[in-house]
Amino acid sequence: MTDQHVCDDEIQGFLDGIAVETEAIERHLAVCPRCRAAVEEYRRLYAGLADAAEPAPLSADFADRV
Repeated sequence: MTDQHVCDDEIQGFLDGIAVETEAIERHLAVCPRCRAAVEEYRRLYAGLADAAEPAPLSADFADRV
């Protein structure tokens, strides 16, 4: 993590549980409303994707048509 704001890659890693600098990110989020808002936006996005309907199955000849 940089000494400035948390970047998108860091936020995604943080939310996915694979961030290397989790403690540093948590300390930054405690004092930075801008980055907390960005994390909340990603949480809403992740929740929306999890709630999304399954995609329609592809037809058997799909690969031939594209």
